[in-house]
Amino acid sequence: MEKRIGFIGLGAMGLYMAKNLLKGGVNLTVYDINQDVVNDAVISGAKAGASNKDVSEKSDIVITMLPQDEHVRTVLAGEKGVFEGCQPGQIIVDMSTISPGTSKDMAKECDKRGIKYIDAPVSGGTKGAETGTLTIMVGGQKEVYDECMPLFEIMGKNIFHLGDVGTGQTVKMVNQILCAVNMLGISEAFVLGVKSGADPEVIYNIIRNSAGNSWQIDGRMPNYVLTGEFTKPGFALDLQLKDIGIAVNTGKELKVPIPVTALAYQLYTAASNSGCGKMDMSSIITLFEEMAGVQVRKVYSDEKEVAAGVN
Repeated sequence: MEKRIGFIGLGAMGLYMAKNLLKGGVNLTVYDINQDVVNDAVISGAKAGASNKDVSEKSDIVITMLPQDEHVRTVLAGEKGVFEGCQPGQIIVDMSTISPGTSKDMAKECDKRGIKYIDAPVSGGTKGAETGTLTIMVGGQKEVYDECMPLFEIMGKNIFHLGDVGTGQTVKMVNQILCAVNMLGISEAFVLGVKSGADPEVIYNIIRNSAGNSWQIDGRMPNYVLTGEFTKPGFALDLQLKDIGIAVNTGKELKVPIPVTALAYQLYTAASNSGCGKMDMSSIITLFEEMAGVQVRKVYSDEKEVAAGVN
């Protein structure tokens, strides 16, 4: 792709996404407040920008991948921000997960400046970012979506145009509610099963072939819960908490009662406060384990023999 691309936000997912663009032959300029990840991207072939404004001045399309709403507002509209370096006709692609309202606000600010804006949040976690298999949910003008498609095809596998600006964030919000609530249901059910005497691995193998199966069970039970290895997150619990917060706030704004999501927000908050914030979001199960006095872990053959009295 001949266009100059800027990438701002080289976090747990952003760095992988930027590296995939580089592998795809993209002319890429990057910026992040963490110089170490910038250096990592430069080693892979990127150019280092001096600021958000500098990246914007050197790019035809600027991609942002940032943690929260306030970061998007600051990076775009703050001092030495993207807007200061943009020219009419440039494109901003925000791939962060933020509220639909913030996306719409940023789109309005772009309209004032003659800048094209689309929201394009992603799903698939760090693994999807690394392998270039993300699901990308895009809201904005179809012609802008089409213009950015070569970039999306490098970073993702399932790419959808959903409608006007904000619809990408709306569908991502729906997805995050389902992920959060599903993991709570999994936690409660498996803890009850183990407390009742069932082998967690047996439960897993049966449920994954039954109506109760889900993507979370297939992905998180064998890789995190059954092993007890939560410290290398596919998606951090604090990020899940942030995303549920977006849903809770949106529900308030639209006067839509979402009691299950509100309860989920409280439970993920408790887990974060207990030290799970930087762990995988599936570590929410430890909250239920502590209350029940059991652990949902794979029992290895030698442990089974000891439990059976075999020396």
